[in-house]
Formats: sequence, structure tokens, C-alpha cells
Amino acid sequence: MSTPNLAIPHILQSQAQKEVTANEAFDRLDEALNDSTTIDASAGNTAVAVEDFYRNVLLVLTGTPAGALDLTVPASKRLFIVQNDCGQDVAVTTGAGAQVVLTSGERRLLYGDGTNVVAIAPDFASTAGAGGGGGGFPVFKGALIKRTSNITIASSVLTTLGWQSTVYDTDGFVNLGAQPTRLTVPAGKGITRAQVLCGVQWAPSSAGDRWVQILKNGIDADGMPGYLGPTDGSSRSRIALASAPISVTDGDYFECQVWQTASGSLDVEADPKTWFAIVAIEFAAFRGAMARLTADEPGADSTDVAIPWDAVVYDTDAYWSAGNPTRLTIPAGVSKVRLKGNIDWTFGGAGYRHVWIHQNGALFFGTAKESDEGDAGVQGIGSAVVDVTASDYFELIALQTSASTKNVAANELTWFAIEVVE
Repeated sequence: MSTPNLAIPHILQSQAQKEVTANEAFDRLDEALNDSTTIDASAGNTAVAVEDFYRNVLLVLTGTPAGALDLTVPASKRLFIVQNDCGQDVAVTTGAGAQVVLTSGERRLLYGDGTNVVAIAPDFASTAGAGGGGGGFPVFKGALIKRTSNITIASSVLTTLGWQSTVYDTDGFVNLGAQPTRLTVPAGKGITRAQVLCGVQWAPSSAGDRWVQILKNGIDADGMPGYLGPTDGSSRSRIALASAPISVTDGDYFECQVWQTASGSLDVEADPKTWFAIVAIEFAAFRGAMARLTADEPGADSTDVAIPWDAVVYDTDAYWSAGNPTRLTIPAGVSKVRLKGNIDWTFGGAGYRHVWIHQNGALFFGTAKESDEGDAGVQGIGSAVVDVTASDYFELIALQTSASTKNVAANELTWFAIEVVE
């Protein structure tokens, strides 16, 4: 007889010298909590020996494998740490269920539940972090690119921006030589969610409208942002957009498109306010939700409307429910969140359009408001990191003053998202 997870021998009732078995059990428990072992992964796919898995909390992968590999651990319930020093991406798996991919230089605390392997803490660099030991800082993955010269945009022509210089690129998101318009999710990095952002500064002109949008794989997609608005008398328009945290797979790519109606060509300027960026949100512990509409939602004139969502794109912890369709509600165990929302209006003409976020039915510090006048448009809004408690709820509020009922469009540019920060 032995314990169910670490196979530590039991003391038998009739056993002589029980202290021998007891001392062995104490030693094995001490090893399981504190010891480490080195595993050579040069041959590629590697299985961890049962005794090595039971007796060591830290598994250090070394060697020189030729490519990405699987590290198969026994199907036992166990907290353990894998430190990937083998120079290749490693998928930690039991051979069934979920797995966790560690890139070279990462060290991560994992849990095996007998079938799945899940990460229960952020990535920590084992060889590339602060002080050479990770320093306790999460491994950031992302890219930022920019223009080094102005680009001329013809009137009424939807144009995909090309980029000329890389500010940073941690993992090969950028290939300006072959694909200068794109940020691409690199293969084999274990990236499952990301956020895409852009900034655009137009040259001076007080005429016409400006449009900026981000596309996924060449088309609109749930959670992608856009903005359409007039110059509103200003000589220079500056527009910044951020997507919701969205699901991605290897090879997905993103592009920033612009359009203008200034009655002639107009430049997008090479300026610190013109840029394109992606941030990987790759942790298995990601929590959040994104709600959407499947039918246009009418809004009466001069009336605050909390948008009643009728479907979700994703929802890790039941933030949305059909019983309270306007709300994203905080579950237990969450203390800080970020909110983002986007609305595509289906009308043009007179009046204003407004969008903002309420917490528990009221404004809160860290919210924002977007207000535009005139033509039909798309509005996006985001919050700061906000302190929350269980049962707090958030709503996306829309208001229009066109003198009649108008619709919010049910498409990829209308959504409301929440992301757990802590």
C-alpha cells in the first residue's frame, strides 16, 4: 500500500521496525517538496521517469534537441516546476488532455491533475530575466513597429498601412521585408490570446472624416476595434485603438487600415503617435469574457441605453448571463480588472453619439467617455485597471441624439470585454 499521488509507502499494522518505513516516507516527502533533477532532452520527445517525477519538484531540461519536443510526465496529481534550458520549445503533457508550452529560457509552476497539465503561475525567465535568474518578472512577448516617413492616403481609398521600422520584437511577430503591413502570431510560442493596438496621426486638415480599423487575417473579427469620426473642426486628427483580448493561433496576422475624405490626398504622419503593436496574453490562467450582439439593438433618442448582449465570444468564469444580459459580473476571487468596449452605429446625420462604462450603475474612477458629432461611426472605449469585489458589475452605456430611434449594429465592431488583472 502507498499514498495515491506520490506512491510513498504506508506503514503496515503488523510491521516490525515501523520507524524504517516512516523515515523513508519523511525523506521522500522532503525530496518531493525540495529536490531537483536534470533531464537530458537531446533525443527529442522525452518521458520523465516515475521516480524522478515523484521525488523532485523541479525538472531542469538540458541538452541540444533538434526541434520542439514533448515532455511527458506521469498521469499523477502533482505540483511541479519545469525549467526549460534546452534551447527549444517544450510542450509539457501527460499524453492526454491540456498541455503547457514553455519557450526556451522559461521556468513555470505547473499542476498535473491526472490528465491535464495547467500553468498556475505566470512565466518566469530562468536564464533571461533580471539578474540571470528571472527576478520574478513575467516574460513579456510582443512587438511595436512604426513609420519613419509620412505615407500619403488618397481620398476615399481604404489603405492598409505599411510599417518601416521595428521598435522591439521579442519573438518574430514582425517581418518588414516580406510582410511590412503585418503583425503575425509566431509559430510554436504557445500564444493563445493577444491584444492588438495602434495609433494614427493624420496631417493637418479640417475637412472630411477619418477612419481607422484593425483587421484579423484580412477581415473584421470579434473584438477588433474601429473608429470613424469627423474632424469636428480640429486641424489634426489623432486616433488610438485597442482590441479586446482575443483568441489567436499560430499564423494569425493583423493589419491597420485607414481611410479619409479630406477632398484630396492626406498624409498619415511618421510621428510618435503613429504605431502598431501586439501584446501576447498567453497564460493558461487568463480569465475574462467578451460579449456581443447577434441582432441590431435599437436605442431611443436622448436615452441612456445599457446594451443587452445576447451571446459571448468567450467567457472563462460566467461573467455574462442571459438573466442579466447588460452586465459583466465579477466572480469570487477577482480583485482587479480592465474593461473595453466598441460600438458600431448604423446611422448618420445630425446629433451626437456617446459611449461610456458604468460600474454598479454609476460612473467610476478609471472609466472614460467617447463623444462624436455627425456622421455614422464606430466608437471604442477602455478603462484603467479597476479595483473590484465579487458581484460588482459593469455595463456599456450608449446614447444618441439624432431625434429618432437608431440602431447599434450587430457585427464584429460591437462588443464588450473584461480582462482579469488580479
